[in-house]
Amino acid sequence: MVTCNVRRWMKWVAMCVFAAGFATTAEAQYKGPSSSATPYVLPLNPAKYSTTSILTVGDTAGGYKMAGIPDGLGAFDNGNGTFTVLMNHEIASGVGTGRTHNPGGNGAFVSEWIIDKYTLKVLGGQDLIQTVKTDTGTVLTGSALNFSRFCSADLPATSAFYNANTGLGTQARIFMNGEESGSSSRALANIVTGSEAHTSYVLSKFSGTGASWENLLANPNSGNKTIVAASNDTSPSGKNYFYVGTKTDTGTEIDKAGLTNGTLFTVKVDGVTAESRANALGTSTPDYDGHFTLSSNLSEGTSFLRSEDGVWDPNSPNDYYFVTTDRLDTHDDPSLATQAGNSRLWHMHFDDLEHPELGGRIEALLTGISTDPLHPDLTQPNMMDNITMDQYGNILIQEDVGNAAHNGKVFIYNVNTKQLTMIADHDQSRFGDIGQAATSPFNRDEESSGIIDVSSIFGKGHYLFVDQAHYSTGDAYTVEGGQLLLLRVVPEPKSVLLFLTGAAVLVGGNWLSRRRRMAAL
Repeated sequence: MVTCNVRRWMKWVAMCVFAAGFATTAEAQYKGPSSSATPYVLPLNPAKYSTTSILTVGDTAGGYKMAGIPDGLGAFDNGNGTFTVLMNHEIASGVGTGRTHNPGGNGAFVSEWIIDKYTLKVLGGQDLIQTVKTDTGTVLTGSALNFSRFCSADLPATSAFYNANTGLGTQARIFMNGEESGSSSRALANIVTGSEAHTSYVLSKFSGTGASWENLLANPNSGNKTIVAASNDTSPSGKNYFYVGTKTDTGTEIDKAGLTNGTLFTVKVDGVTAESRANALGTSTPDYDGHFTLSSNLSEGTSFLRSEDGVWDPNSPNDYYFVTTDRLDTHDDPSLATQAGNSRLWHMHFDDLEHPELGGRIEALLTGISTDPLHPDLTQPNMMDNITMDQYGNILIQEDVGNAAHNGKVFIYNVNTKQLTMIADHDQSRFGDIGQAATSPFNRDEESSGIIDVSSIFGKGHYLFVDQAHYSTGDAYTVEGGQLLLLRVVPEPKSVLLFLTGAAVLVGGNWLSRRRRMAAL
């Protein structure tokens, strides 16, 4: 017993020493034990940020190989020194190979991975989706199982679908995603835990809109209501939606979650039929804020310039943020004809979550890249795509510039200080940049995506994300390149070492005290 405790203590101290070195090194890019390649995305300031490649397309763990075009993520701590990662693969229908839910088919799927949280060694994986049903219980077969282009994703907190105060809802973890594949795109609820684990449901309440679903984001603090923001990446513009249902204590997991009994609404900005590239919510002059309501008449909604990912504020349940990607702004590339793009970061504040249809205030926080009257002295993101938000008010923003010479970057915007910081870009030796060619097999078509806050697993300042390297692998299983990575905000070296030293002394002191008590018996 004592020997076992000594070993545990020594192992813990060793991990502390490793973590201290990890936090203070100036290199700030690392290849994890399961990855065959160094990080595709690199920090611009190695003293403040680091990236670690966890797994690269083609790598195998426990007999399960990582396929390409990784996208939306979810993650949770398993409570045993490991964590689970859920990963969309944005493979189009007609491409790829058969999966567990569809052995003779092809298309998009979700992979599920188990990873050691201390070493980042990937222990194994499997397909998450094994059975697919309609939300009335009919099992889908044949070509209906060939999903197309799962994009962003959301694994909301248990509280999104369960109200602990009333006992209504389900405590099963549900991974939300959708097809971003034109007017026939489907929305899904994928059951991760519980008695219905590995069953996925196609949600009929989101059908018939013609939307191309970027993401489905459930509000984690909506009480007995279930509120899901549904972003629509229809090009060149499309309406945004919110679903409002009621949690129950009967039926399937999605019935209990309130995903089958509600109403789909569209966002209607007062007096504005469509977002303007030049004037945002205005007509002839810029107007960056307005009032919105939610309308059940889906034809009434305001169109936005390609709505992409969104996130609910973890500190303020009534606040929701989303980005519109619009189109490429070419002002930073002298080799191209000038084209203006006005990708924007939006903020929506709901006055009353008990009555979300009453709406509230909408405002643009960031707008455009070449000229932003809100932040005229800043280099703005170009074609914002994926975002996440932590409890400190930081919104992390990923660009998707779509096969352009412009090197895709990652930004942090703080909603409290209004400060915007560029923190990372793609490895230029691989992907090139304006005036610099890419190196084969890589090309200039790169995209970081799927970023999520994982502070609940690793502590403050940790984010998981993926990278899509859009070169053909020549293999039907992997399709294209890509990588799973960890982004870390590096603490000040002195504070890290003081904390780890103190923690090691505390653990060691507790063990020695216990050892003395045992010897005195």
